[in-house]
Amino acid sequence: MVETINIGGDEWLDFLHTQESATPFHHPSWATVVSEVYGLPASAFIIRAPDGTIAAGLPAIRVPSLGRRAVWKCLPFTDTCGPLGGDQETRALMIALREREAEDWEVRSPVPGLATVQKVAVRHCLDLRSGLDAVYAGFHRSQVQRALRRAERVGIVHVREANERGDLTEVYYGLHVDTRKRQGVPPQPRRLFAAIWDELHTAGLASTHLAEIDGLPVAGAVFLHWNRILVYKYGASRTDAWKAHPNHMIFWDAIRKACATGMTLLDFGLSDPANQGLRVFKSNWGAKEEALEYSFSRSARLPHGASHSRAQRLLGVAIRRSPPRVCERIGSALYRFSA
Repeated sequence: MVETINIGGDEWLDFLHTQESATPFHHPSWATVVSEVYGLPASAFIIRAPDGTIAAGLPAIRVPSLGRRAVWKCLPFTDTCGPLGGDQETRALMIALREREAEDWEVRSPVPGLATVQKVAVRHCLDLRSGLDAVYAGFHRSQVQRALRRAERVGIVHVREANERGDLTEVYYGLHVDTRKRQGVPPQPRRLFAAIWDELHTAGLASTHLAEIDGLPVAGAVFLHWNRILVYKYGASRTDAWKAHPNHMIFWDAIRKACATGMTLLDFGLSDPANQGLRVFKSNWGAKEEALEYSFSRSARLPHGASHSRAQRLLGVAIRRSPPRVCERIGSALYRFSA
C-alpha cells in the first residue's frame, strides 16, 4: 500500500542514505526550495518492506496546469529524478501510483509502471572516479586544455566561490537575468536563489562560482552537491568576456574541488538536442552524452505542437525587447505553471 510521508522528515532522509543512486535532487532540501518558492505541495510517496522500513520511494510535487488537472511531478524544475529502491519494489510503487484515478504523473526518468516514455533532451555526465590527472587528460586538447592554459597564462580571470547571500541573489542573479533575456527565456525569480542560499548553501549542499575580470563579474554557475554527486544547475555569462574563457575557468575550478573532496560524478545537466554548440561544449570536457527520458501517465504530457512553438517564439521576442525588471515579472508569473 502506498503511503505519503513528510519529505522534510528524518525517515525520508534516512532512506536516502541507503540509496547509492540518490542525487542532490532527491535530497529533501531541493524539494523544500521548489515547494516554498512556488507555493506547491511536496510529499514523498513510499511503500514499506515487511519490517516497516521504506522499500521504495518517490519525491513529488503537485503542479497546477493551465487548462488541465494538476500533475504530480518528480520533480519540477529538475533535470532528472526518479524513484529509489529495488527493482521489484519500484515497479510496485509506480503501478500503484498509476492506478490512483484522480491523479496524473510525470517522472523525470524512464521508470516501469507508467504508460509512456518520451525523450525530452540529452544530458552529459563526467566520471570523476579516476582522479584529477586522468580527468584532465580526457579534456579536448584544443577546445578545453588549450583554453585553460591560455586563460591561466593571461591571468585576467579570477574565480571565487560565493561567501555571502548577495553574491548569489545580486551578483550572480544580475548575470542570470541578462543571460536569460539574451536567450529569450524568462529568468527564474530572485526568491528562488534566495531560497537556494538559505536552504542549500548554508547546509553545504550548493556552491556558486563567480568569474571576475578586474573585479567585474563576467560569469557564474550554481552547483548542487550531495552523495558524492555534483550537478551543474544554473549558469550565466557575458558574451563580451567569452574570449577570456571565464566559463572554462569556472568548470575547471569546480572539477578540481570536486575531485579533491571525493566527488564521483559531475552532471552537466540537460541540453536541448537542437543546441549543438552546448552539446559540443559539454562533450569537450570528456562528459558522456545520453538521452534524457521522462515517463508519463494518462494525460500528463509535455506541451507540444505548432501552437506551443509559436507561443514560445512570441514570448522570446517579448523578453528580448523588455527591460530586465519586466523579464523578472514574466518569469515570476509563468514558472509556477511551467515547472
